[in-house]
Amino acid sequence: MVTGYVDSVVAEAHQRLRDIEQDIKEVTAILTMAQSDEQYNKPTMDYYLAAKDRITAIRSYLKAFSDYYEDNKKVLVEEAYFVNIIQSITRQLDTMNENIVVPSVTSDAVKSAMLKSSDPTGFERVVTVTKVDDGDTFMYQDESGKEVTVRMAGTDAPEGGTDRGKISAKFLSGLILGKEVTLKIDKYQPVDAFGRILAVVYLGDLNLNVHMVSSCMSAPLTKFGRHHYLDMEQLKAAGERCVMGWPQEAILHVFTKPEHCMVFIDGIDTGQLSGRGEIRVSVGNHRITFAKIGYGALNVNL
Repeated sequence: MVTGYVDSVVAEAHQRLRDIEQDIKEVTAILTMAQSDEQYNKPTMDYYLAAKDRITAIRSYLKAFSDYYEDNKKVLVEEAYFVNIIQSITRQLDTMNENIVVPSVTSDAVKSAMLKSSDPTGFERVVTVTKVDDGDTFMYQDESGKEVTVRMAGTDAPEGGTDRGKISAKFLSGLILGKEVTLKIDKYQPVDAFGRILAVVYLGDLNLNVHMVSSCMSAPLTKFGRHHYLDMEQLKAAGERCVMGWPQEAILHVFTKPEHCMVFIDGIDTGQLSGRGEIRVSVGNHRITFAKIGYGALNVNL
């Protein structure tokens, strides 16, 4: 009779541990799916929230098991084993929980704009760029002075510390640093996995996400989560214009008649006059406009 009771208590203890271990495997599977989607900037918030909820539930199961062990430790002779298991699982849950960062819109100003927007799918915000990190990431300061990071949707530039990344970052910096840009933000995917604002960015009427790709400064991220303001076909077409697979610069020496014309590349003023030094431009197809007061303008596709 006593032997049967002991056997049932031990069996119950081991079954409870197996259930907890299975729950931990399910959390690991959820996190693996989230990390896979992060590679393509797909929404992962639901995954991380689900993982956190599951960890909370497992903690309650572990507490119940710990109480069960305390009530039956005279019968459960493998005392060191069960104590070590409880401590090990506790540490594992602590580590998993600490490593889960639930992305959220951290800027109060952006939160306010998102809530006030009458458009059910997205909203816009005009900001002044204060820093460019690389060819697809930049920063601005919100009304409270807090630095907010923006990740350009659907593009993938080389890392800023690499040679190619430095060229890409310099190109984007020349376009937007210190200037006002418009962020078009999808309400259903306002941030990426790291909490950065995920946006399609406009400088005036120029779509910078597309422009960076067509200028060979970044590559289209074709396996990308849906974004209300992003046309992936347009982005793919822009990528096809790039004759090189990575950022490169070409140097132009332009001479015109009449001399000293203003030079615009893809609608952007280079700040240079023809015949007055070199003009750097990314390798790819470009539309160059020469203009001079009193003479009109000339467009050339290069």
